[in-house]
Amino acid sequence: MQTRVKGLAAASDREICNTTRLYFLELVKARAVTALCKNGPERERDLGHFNADVAHINEAIAARCL
Repeated sequence: MQTRVKGLAAASDREICNTTRLYFLELVKARAVTALCKNGPERERDLGHFNADVAHINEAIAARCL
């Protein structure tokens, strides 16, 4: 997925938005797995990172894709 995102320099807005949305979905899934499967300080640290990434991608979608 990251390779696909990095290869978007010459892509159309539609392609960028579709890929960004797919990346957002993957982040949300990974966050859900982390919330269910981890515990302790490692869980909290990882969830904090996921939350920040999800917020950042969500803002990017709102700014570019609506």
